[in-house]
Amino acid sequence: MCRSIAGFLRQGVSPGKLIRGSAAVLLTVVLASCGLSEEQSELPQAVVLVQPAVPVSISEPVVHNPDESQGSEPRMVLRSVISRDKYLPEQVDFINKLLRFKKTVTVLNEVEEGPLFDPDTQEIWMPGSFADVIESYFGTRNAPVADVYLHTLIHEVGHVLYSQYDMPLLAREEDAADALASVLLLEYVEDGARVVLNAAEMFGLESERFERQEEPDFWSEHSLDIQRFHTTLCHVYGSDPEAHADLLDAENGLTQARAQSCQYEYERIRKGWLGILKPYLKR
Repeated sequence: MCRSIAGFLRQGVSPGKLIRGSAAVLLTVVLASCGLSEEQSELPQAVVLVQPAVPVSISEPVVHNPDESQGSEPRMVLRSVISRDKYLPEQVDFINKLLRFKKTVTVLNEVEEGPLFDPDTQEIWMPGSFADVIESYFGTRNAPVADVYLHTLIHEVGHVLYSQYDMPLLAREEDAADALASVLLLEYVEDGARVVLNAAEMFGLESERFERQEEPDFWSEHSLDIQRFHTTLCHVYGSDPEAHADLLDAENGLTQARAQSCQYEYERIRKGWLGILKPYLKR
């Protein structure tokens, strides 16, 4: 164990930065037994850590390797020590394989607020508590947490792209980010329609929080949740009307009148987004 810790110090990695809480106390004891100190492990500058693309156990600290790609193209990195959000590493890896970034984007999950994107720091905040919120709406242990996470993460990537590239914006940015999530999931993810439909259901459940809308609801940069629900359903139906004919349900889904324009609408946003993203798509 002492060799392993000494190896970390030779590489410039501070073990004390990798763990928190009671585990940090244990680390201090181990360092002392090895003849080392926490001060010896401190660096004058923080190291960017990258989460491995595997599910993480919350009972076992994760040892990260320093980013070995310094000097290579910017990408999305997940900064996390112990994550209950086992979906995020694989989802971040998917986005890195799909898109090019102008600046490195850091995804933080050990935060309290969000989901959100901070253009000043180029950080996406995806709090672990978001999983609890999703489960509370669906009211089941089988809530589609991973699907809602992925749709939300790609939505935030939409804000990243507008921040980093000089792309035209012809509608509200929040609506454009929703459309981006629909397009990338439907075009590049196996069973992407299921992911988008689960995200739509989340919008629908969120809309049920209020019996009536108040004036401030109409001031939001977002469309109303019920509007996002129906628009997202329209995107899925429009991507393949035959496969999703079951969405034609006037009571709980799409009306025939709305569905008539969905194929045209989806084709326009698909061509629009894929056209704008052509220089930044890796595949």
